[in-house]
Amino acid sequence: MYVPTRKEVAKLGRKKITSILIDWMCRSPTEIIPSRTQIIEVRDILLTRKDADKLNGLITMCNYYITND
Repeated sequence: MYVPTRKEVAKLGRKKITSILIDWMCRSPTEIIPSRTQIIEVRDILLTRKDADKLNGLITMCNYYITND
């Protein structure tokens, strides 16, 4: 399981960051389950990307994770 850095969230290609974040949010072992605060940070970074409009599904997933934590 891999936890991305803030820089990676901001810079990696859409397919790569989507794959990493879905694995982290949905398949993490208990020891590294992301906190609400971490996902808020991820979402906020995603919203600043130039391709944010193409990351709507991932941003929606972050919002769901945040509200259902």
